[in-house]
Amino acid sequence: MACGRQSAVGSRQSSRRPGECPRPTTPQHALPHPRRPRPAPPASLRCTRRCLVDCHDPERLAAFWCEVLDFKVIDRSEGKVEIGSWMPTAEEVRARQMPPTLVFIDVPEGKTVKSRLHLDVSPIDGSTEEEVTRLPGLGAVKVDVGQGPDRNWVVMADPEGNEFDVLRTLAPHD
Repeated sequence: MACGRQSAVGSRQSSRRPGECPRPTTPQHALPHPRRPRPAPPASLRCTRRCLVDCHDPERLAAFWCEVLDFKVIDRSEGKVEIGSWMPTAEEVRARQMPPTLVFIDVPEGKTVKSRLHLDVSPIDGSTEEEVTRLPGLGAVKVDVGQGPDRNWVVMADPEGNEFDVLRTLAPHD
């Protein structure tokens, strides 16, 4: 079907430019109403349970992030390590929103571009500067992703080059 507007006499005139894709033909009744709330998803879909990280060495990366986040290994199988601050159970997930776990999965390809999803970490027992000083001893490095010098966070990368941000400390100020 051609994309265009209906004229007064009923003929179709194309409003597309050469090479332009046609507009979607979604029926008006199928579009969400701007003032009508969308139905909530089923309760079983309302939590983020895990965040997966592709990597070459799941054991090494899991060990790094366990040290950074004070997590523990909660599941391990060939080519996969899951870490978290809690052991996921259906009862815990139903009772309240729990923090997601991290799963490191062995993949053959390497990281090639800046990550589009990254973790933000905030120190709770010390200053941001102390955390930025501690992390290279675990295998992290400072990286420049174009953030500029006047930021109140520091961009770092884990041992496989996955960027993360060290944010302001959450420790109480004396």
